Amino acid sequence: MIPGFTFSLGFSGGHYGHGSAVGRTGDAELLHHARHFKWFCHTWSHSQPHLLSESALLDQLMKNKEFAT
Repeated sequence: MIPGFTFSLGFSGGHYGHGSAVGRTGDAELLHHARHFKWFCHTWSHSQPHLLSESALLDQLMKNKEFAT
């Protein structure tokens, strides 16, 4: 631990469990240690927000929030 340091992490729920075996292990470890991170809101599929309509962007954010809770 580094005193006063906070690591912020964005997480795209749409990719959870869909990678390689190493990636899936990493996903599980991140969730296991989730309390040690400051999480920030992200899109479900790691899409580029400037390419989405407002309704599509809101859908992406809400889907990711539902996954996180």
